[in-house]
Amino acid sequence: MAPEVVRPPTSRAGRPAARAERQHAAVHDLLAQGMGLRAVARRLELSRNTVRRYARAGTWEELATGRWKNLPSILDPYKPYLHQRWREGHTVAVRLHAELRERGFTGSYPVVRNYLQRFRRSPDDPAPPRPPGIRKVTGWITRNPQNLREEDQRKLKEILARWPELNAATGLLRSFADGLMKDFDAIALGLSTEWNSGCVEGRVTDIKLLKRQMAGRARHPLLRRRVLLVAADRRQHRVTEMMRP
Repeated sequence: MAPEVVRPPTSRAGRPAARAERQHAAVHDLLAQGMGLRAVARRLELSRNTVRRYARAGTWEELATGRWKNLPSILDPYKPYLHQRWREGHTVAVRLHAELRERGFTGSYPVVRNYLQRFRRSPDDPAPPRPPGIRKVTGWITRNPQNLREEDQRKLKEILARWPELNAATGLLRSFADGLMKDFDAIALGLSTEWNSGCVEGRVTDIKLLKRQMAGRARHPLLRRRVLLVAADRRQHRVTEMMRP
C-alpha cells in the first residue's frame, strides 16, 4: 500500500519571509544558469555562506522554519506522524526523514533532525526504549519459546504481528526445526561418528556431472567407461593421500 502523501500548506509571514523567498529563488535561478557560489554572491550582494545556505535548501521554508514568529513550518503537516513514530520507538532521524519523503515532504534532513532534538533533550518527554536489535530478535526466534521470559515473548509477538514476512519466515524455520527433532537420533549419530555418506554422495555427483557432459554425444558403453575411469582415479588419489606421512 502506497504511503499517504501530505500536501504542505503555502505560507507567508511578512517582509523577512518574502525576502527569504525572493533570495532563495534568485540564488537557484543563477545556479541553474551555471554560475558558481562566489559569482552568485557578488551578483546578489550576499555573503558566500548565505548563498551556500540558500543553495542547500530545497525550499525557502526550510530557511524560515523557527526563525520568524507565527510562520508555519514546512514540517507542520508531518509532525503528528513523527510523534506517532517516536512513541513507537523509531528515533533515527535519517530513517524518519526518508519516510516523510515518501509522503511528500520536500524539506531537507536537518529540518527533521533539528525538530527531533527537542524530544531527545526534554526531561518531560523522554525517548521510548530503543527497539530490540536484529541479533536479539533472531535469538528470540531460534530459542525454545518455553525458555523465553514473558516480556521477551510479548515483544516478539508484537514484532511478528507488525512484520508478516518475518512471521512467515519464523513459521518456516520452526517447521524445519520440528523436522530435525523427529530425526534427532540419526542426525546426532551422523555428527558424532566418523562414518558418513560423503563417499557415496561424491560418486553420485561424479555420475551426474558425466551424464550432463555426455548428454546426446555418446552411448551407454562410453558413459560406463568414463564412470569407471573416474572412480579409479578417485581411488588412486585417496590411497595416495592415506600414504602421505
